[in-house]
Amino acid sequence: GQWGFNAGFGLTAKLVWMYYGRTVEKYSEVQRGLQRVSQGGYDITVDRLAPQRQEKSGIIQAAKTAFDCILAMNHSSSPINRFFNMPLEADIYIDGQLICFPEFPKGIYIASYEQQNVGFLRGTPLPRARAAPGQMEVMISFASMKEVVRSLPAIMRGKPMHKTEYIQASEFKLKSAQVMMGQVDGEFVFGKEFVIRPDEPLKFISMR
Repeated sequence: GQWGFNAGFGLTAKLVWMYYGRTVEKYSEVQRGLQRVSQGGYDITVDRLAPQRQEKSGIIQAAKTAFDCILAMNHSSSPINRFFNMPLEADIYIDGQLICFPEFPKGIYIASYEQQNVGFLRGTPLPRARAAPGQMEVMISFASMKEVVRSLPAIMRGKPMHKTEYIQASEFKLKSAQVMMGQVDGEFVFGKEFVIRPDEPLKFISMR
C-alpha cells in the first residue's frame, strides 16, 4: 500500500521551523554549521545549536508564524522576507529525469495525501495527491511569501497556487552541493541529496 507522508524543502521547511518557535538567526547558524560537518554529524550539530527541548508548537505558535509571514509580505527588505524568499538551489529529478526550470524554486512540498493541518489552519494544498496508485503529488513553487499569503484562500479550497507547478510522480530526487534542511511529517532531515518514493513504507525517503 501507499505510505502516508508529507515532506517539504525550502520555504516549506522554513515555515515548519518557525512554527516550532525557532528564529531566522538560528536557522542561519544551523545552516552554517551543517556545511562544516560530514553526514554523520548533521543531527548532532542541529541538536547542539537548536535543541528540541526549546521547541514550541500549537495554535499560538501557528498564529505567530502567520503574523511573521504577513510581516515579511509588508517589509520587502526585512531579514525575515529574505529568509522566506531565498531560492532553493538544487537539481530536481522526477521519475529519474532532471527537470529544468528558468529559475530555482522557493519551496517544494510533497505528499501522498491531500489535506494538511497547521495549528488552526486546515488546507488542501495537494488535491490530487492520491489521484494515481503508487504516486504522490509534488508542488514546486516559485511564488514569493507575499504571493503565498495571498493564495491562502485558494489553498484552503484545494485550488492551484500561482507560479507553482504540480506534478504526479512515483519518485522525487533533490540534489545540491550544499547541505539542505527539509521536513518530513514535522521532523527535520538534513542532506545533500534526498530521494522520496511513496511505495516504500519502511524507507520512503533516503538521504545522503
